[in-house]
Amino acid sequence: MKKTLSLFMALSVSFASLYGCVPVFIGVGALAGYAISKDTLQAEIDISFDDLVEIAEKVLLDMQAEIAEEDAEAGRIKAKIGAGIVKISIDSLTKTTQRLRISSRKAMLPDLSTANKILVKILEETH
Repeated sequence: MKKTLSLFMALSVSFASLYGCVPVFIGVGALAGYAISKDTLQAEIDISFDDLVEIAEKVLLDMQAEIAEEDAEAGRIKAKIGAGIVKISIDSLTKTTQRLRISSRKAMLPDLSTANKILVKILEETH
């Protein structure tokens, strides 16, 4: 099992590096998300749209975020965490699979650390 996981991770890194995506390994077990730009992480999650929106809101509030804008039906949330701005976008791929994108900027600079913390917390809540 370890050998298969190691091979999967190595192939994922190789494939991602060919196409310019930087893989992000987080503490939930395997490759869960990847950077699609300097300030945005993306992951595909097997969960209903409404449940993921609810979890994303809960995670932001648990992190003391101030929600500035929200359109739950469209899956869009904009929040302020400390001095940074976080944008969450949820798009349905199927009824049970959603694409989650988390962008974070602090002082107009990319802040993948905060985006990664939010992604990890959301993934922990979904499992």
